[in-house]
Amino acid sequence: MKYFLVLGIEYKFYKKPADITIHVGEKFVDTFTLDRDFLCAKTILKHIDPDSFAKIDKSSWLTRPDWVERWNIVPSLFKIYELDESQLQEKLVVEVSNSNSDYTNGFMRNSSLIRFSIAALVKKEFVKNRGEKMMNHLLQLVDITEPTHNRIKKQGQNRSQNCLDQRWPVADNFRITRKNGISNQSERRNRFWWIGGSFIAEFDIVSINHTKYLSPVNDTEWPQKSRIIGADILVLASCRPLLNIYDEDHRSNNA
Repeated sequence: MKYFLVLGIEYKFYKKPADITIHVGEKFVDTFTLDRDFLCAKTILKHIDPDSFAKIDKSSWLTRPDWVERWNIVPSLFKIYELDESQLQEKLVVEVSNSNSDYTNGFMRNSSLIRFSIAALVKKEFVKNRGEKMMNHLLQLVDITEPTHNRIKKQGQNRSQNCLDQRWPVADNFRITRKNGISNQSERRNRFWWIGGSFIAEFDIVSINHTKYLSPVNDTEWPQKSRIIGADILVLASCRPLLNIYDEDHRSNNA
């Protein structure tokens, strides 16, 4: 069985490029360099396939003001890799070499920062037929959780405060490790954090009901929990460049 690993990355460049290396288990997947800003794609809506939403009677999600606001937080850089299920062992490991800052005498005002807004592992069969199966599944989750989103908005909270309510298909949080002298320091971060410096990010790969997922750290029951579905999730099943790459049957660099 085949899967797509999808990474949506945001990056704030400062002075020097950052080097990124990706492994899944013992398998080397890719290495690449970030040498400029990669921020939110403010024009992402022009790349969204309206038929994906018309088929599920949700065209308003492309025009309603509150949804238009959600589309503005989608990252502009995507990395997509097709992997065999046998390769999906233990962890997704992303090593970031990014020690770019103006740190002097204990003070720092500027630094390169990276954010893993989207890290998803999706069965290839889910994105066939222009993502139709995945879109229908996400619709079911939206129908369940939309009242929760409205309640959160009324309470004046933001998405990052509720990040641990987020579930499939995007990993909500992950573990990062930094080298500090002869020891390693481990911390937990979520997909809304901007992270500076050099570190290793680890996403747990788990199997539930014969399906592989990227799981939140130390959380084996997460597929059964509710989540708030936003444009940054729906983009995986409706963005034309991504849909085209799924159909190409090979790894792609940028979307």
